[in-house]
Amino acid sequence: MANWTEKQILDEFRNISLLDSVSSLLSWDYEVMLPEGAQEFRQQQSSVMAKLRFEKFTASEFTDSVLNSNSTDPQILRLKKKVAEASVFDSAYVANKVELQMKCQAAWKKARQDNKFSDVLPHLKELISVTQEGVQRLRSCDTLKDEYDSKTDYEILLDEYDPGFSASVLRNLLGGLSAGLKERIPKILEKQKSLAAERKKVEPLLHIKAAKQEEIVKRVIKDIGFDFKKGRIDVSTHPFCGGSSDDIRMTTRYREDDFTDSLFGGLHETGHAMYSAGLPEELRFTPCGGTDSFGIHESQSRLYENNLGRSKPFLRYLSKVMGHSAEDLNLLVNWVQPSYIRVDADEVTYNLHVALRMGIEQEMIDGQLDVKDLPDAWNSRFEEMFDLKVEKDSQGCLQDIHWYFGAYGYFPSYSMGNILAAQIFENFSNEHVSWASEAECGDFANILNY
Repeated sequence: MANWTEKQILDEFRNISLLDSVSSLLSWDYEVMLPEGAQEFRQQQSSVMAKLRFEKFTASEFTDSVLNSNSTDPQILRLKKKVAEASVFDSAYVANKVELQMKCQAAWKKARQDNKFSDVLPHLKELISVTQEGVQRLRSCDTLKDEYDSKTDYEILLDEYDPGFSASVLRNLLGGLSAGLKERIPKILEKQKSLAAERKKVEPLLHIKAAKQEEIVKRVIKDIGFDFKKGRIDVSTHPFCGGSSDDIRMTTRYREDDFTDSLFGGLHETGHAMYSAGLPEELRFTPCGGTDSFGIHESQSRLYENNLGRSKPFLRYLSKVMGHSAEDLNLLVNWVQPSYIRVDADEVTYNLHVALRMGIEQEMIDGQLDVKDLPDAWNSRFEEMFDLKVEKDSQGCLQDIHWYFGAYGYFPSYSMGNILAAQIFENFSNEHVSWASEAECGDFANILNY
């Protein structure tokens, strides 16, 4: 029976985490740089990497040492749960799931481009089925029985992103938000009517060539604190942030009819990047050194995107970068309008998008909604919530990547992030009364330090 020291256990976990960082880099390359003809090869590579990582993590010497340890160190206690969860899986399941995720992701990319949900349906059905199997395997773990018996299938998936939240608490939270927002939206739209002609005049400013947008985005995210010596920003179908603390890979996307897509996508992902870069160095690659709550992670990305990025002091800074007046920029970026795309949504309507997605994904995982009926369910509920008729799948159920790489239970983290970001930024503003004048001059150090 193995009896490793705590140091040996944590050293081995560090090696396993380094394998995770390699897999993250492969995934980034899959989305950003990979030649189209190499997709199948990369799927095989990533599948083998996942298998090797899993086999290393579930090797008997390592798991016995963890489970037999009497340590009260939070690192070891956290690792015991991770080991218990892994014990119900096998390397074949893990490798197969990774390959399915990547195949579904590739099929989604093309289906989104072609507006054909039917092309990705078989892959999505298979991925959801494998995800449901994973939930049932977790339920079979004796060590976790007491914890999981009280949870629904969907709540077990929620635990991966924000441990401890029940679906009913989140539904009530989003329901209350949605009701209050829907009540206010007509009043806001009425108030905006007096500014409509003025906004119409400045809408041509949205049109900027992609090369110029890239220049602006890189300048802005460098100024707010991103270290380009330890990361980069590229282009993908759906913006994301990956890599590791010392090698951060971000993406955005450029629309020449609306520069705000790339700007706020860049700000959002930079918030994620700086969260990762700001994790305590001494805890990196340890069980307690990663993301403990994606709601917290999203709070930093949403804070930079909205609480800072749409503020008047920031827009006065941005006006110097772009050569447009802050007043014109304010009319462009702080305009409430129900719309189809979540990542482009204004702050008022954004949480309605999240509420819609949480309800649908919970029904798919709990078996109440057949996957083939996803477009119809989405379109009818979207029209009811936003009073907009969905004309094509790319502006409906194909717009987000999350379901097509298996991230079920993630969407509520965005709304939690919005709520937390508002609280964090309010406290910051009260404690640092000079922040506005600093931000206007392009000095964002106090925000990052806070």
